[in-house]
This record gives sequence, C-alpha cells and structure tokens, in this order.
Amino acid sequence: MAEFTVCVTDKRHESYDLEREILQQAGARLEVCRCETEEDILRECSQADGILLDQAPMTRRVIMGLAHCKVINRYGAGYDNVDLEACRERGIQ
Repeated sequence: MAEFTVCVTDKRHESYDLEREILQQAGARLEVCRCETEEDILRECSQADGILLDQAPMTRRVIMGLAHCKVINRYGAGYDNVDLEACRERGIQ
C-alpha cells in the first residue's frame, strides 16, 4: 500500500505513466482527476499529500480545504491560478 497520495488535477495528457512510475518508487500512489472547479478539487483531491496542477483553480478556499497537502507542483509556466499567500499560511511548498 502506498504511503502517500498525489493527485493530478487536470487530466489533459494521454498518459501519466512517467509520473506514476516515479511516484511509486517514492512510495506514493498517483490519482488522475478531471477537476475544473473549486468543488471538483475539494471533492477529488482534499486528502492528497501532493498535487500536480495544471489549469484548475487553486484558490484560498481550495488550499484551506486540503487536509494533508505538503506540496503543489504546477505543470507549465506561471502560477497565476495558485494562491501563494494561502500556500504560505498552510506551509505548502
């Protein structure tokens, strides 16, 4: 059984095999979700230890609702959809 859970918020790629392989080696299980709204993220990812984010809205409301999250990694360039102040308050990298 995996020690950690990492969620991909936006299922936008054909395969997440590389991410899954790397995370398995680190003792984590990858869950690929299709999140477009705050409610989607809260429903699908609230128990994740880590999040791989693309375009989904990582707002203050969402960040405060993440029970165990330690890290949010943004695919691509920029971080305009991530509330950095809320992340700092929660100690999320």
